[in-house]
Amino acid sequence: MFLNDFFHFVQSTGEKFDVYKLQLPVFNMSSLRVVNEDHRTYASNADVDVNESIWQELEEELIPSSSVVRTNWLDTQPKSSPFRNNKACVCVAGEAVKLNVELKNPLQISVNVSGISLICQLSTNLNASETGALTTAAEEDIASTKPSISTFESDGNNFTVSKLDIVLGGGETKRIQLEVTPKVIGILKLVGIRWTLSDSVVGYQYFEVATQKKNKKGKRGARRSLNTNLIVIKGLPKLTGYIECLPTKAFTGDLQLLTLNLRNQSEHAVKNIKMKISHPRFVIPGDSSDLDLEFPQCLRKHVQSDSNTVSEGTKENVKGSLFAFPQGIKIQGGTTFSWPLWFHAATPGNFSLYLSLYYEMESTTDIPYRTLRMHYNVEVLPSLDVSFAISMCSSRLQEYIVRMDVINKTPSDSFALNQLSCVGTKWAVSTLPSRDSISFVETIPANQAVSCFFKIKDLSTSSCIEAADGSCGSDIVLSPGGSTDVFDVSRTPITDFHYQERHQQGKLAKVSAA
Repeated sequence: MFLNDFFHFVQSTGEKFDVYKLQLPVFNMSSLRVVNEDHRTYASNADVDVNESIWQELEEELIPSSSVVRTNWLDTQPKSSPFRNNKACVCVAGEAVKLNVELKNPLQISVNVSGISLICQLSTNLNASETGALTTAAEEDIASTKPSISTFESDGNNFTVSKLDIVLGGGETKRIQLEVTPKVIGILKLVGIRWTLSDSVVGYQYFEVATQKKNKKGKRGARRSLNTNLIVIKGLPKLTGYIECLPTKAFTGDLQLLTLNLRNQSEHAVKNIKMKISHPRFVIPGDSSDLDLEFPQCLRKHVQSDSNTVSEGTKENVKGSLFAFPQGIKIQGGTTFSWPLWFHAATPGNFSLYLSLYYEMESTTDIPYRTLRMHYNVEVLPSLDVSFAISMCSSRLQEYIVRMDVINKTPSDSFALNQLSCVGTKWAVSTLPSRDSISFVETIPANQAVSCFFKIKDLSTSSCIEAADGSCGSDIVLSPGGSTDVFDVSRTPITDFHYQERHQQGKLAKVSAA
């Protein structure tokens, strides 16, 4: 009641009140974080929170070695580098600079906070000495005095700021994101924050800078400050992207065809596109023709398509985590480009998938290349656990009896077994003579286990003449009462993921031996 009476009285005066460091709400200045994109761009806000060391390790083979970020004062920067001013970061004209901050309502009643926005300055003078003088003078002024908010009126010709309206419940804490978009080349300084409380009082607060003070020994102490100076360079091409239909949850062994969509929001084309994937066991790039496939029908043996195999260049790329798009591909300004990706839930557990795309500018710019960073979390649930026991056949050489044990580890889902296949051409699989009943099983209920028996034959030393009923070959159907379709395990992407699994097993074997 008191607060409502107070706001009513303020409004009745008909005057505008600007209050420096208004304590409602309380802004946690230690939570401030500035997010600006230079050559590094992000697909979403969540991608910004990923540790920078993870991205740098992923991009070691992706970006040119000459563009490695300098971390030692002995390292030199090219004279043309936009990072020549070590007091400022770089942002791009036309792209939003974001600031994250936490605010809290100390009262036990709700309050309306409207028009929350950044207070900014933008100087179009890029002279290094004048830039330093401007920064020092502004910082000292803010640190020692309480300047009027009218000193920093918004400049719609040089930049635009976002405005946010929120309602804070009693004792509630929220983290908000404010934006400023520079329009021209220059020096952008983030000065502070302004807001309006219950449409009555305007509050404002500057980003305070702890100036260096001399201690008893005459030495200057440590200086802690938020670097809010940004060099604004001219506009650059920028890709945005996402993976369409990537599941957040999947069963182990799940295979899906996905699509990577990239959009060029600028007027200029980009070229020389490359991609690095953190988990090639889970995601590999497809071939351009895979976009037109109908999955899973495209994997059936009776389907004849030119996409049964991929070119040798592409086949080498999918074996590693670094993929180079065909040289002729350019993403023109204002267009969307799509590329197929294959997803395979290799092992159960929670994993983070990181992708970084590298691309170069077709026109001359301050920054010759940019990267698009993408991050996804996927939970892989247990499904079928399959194990094999192989024993030599006593009646015939080069033939073996196989017992396959399958356990359904899900608590509520049943799975149907479709086929059993041998990878490659060395082995053939067949049912046991007069024992068909123990070779076939239609479904495996939740938390149940089954055992099946088969015969495999080594074709490297002898020939296996396929019987008229098709009982000897690389595949056998496990559910005779169901579908008769057989999937071709010798084609991509199944062979590619098989290669990744063998590579992973080899790495694990080396680790165990060590």
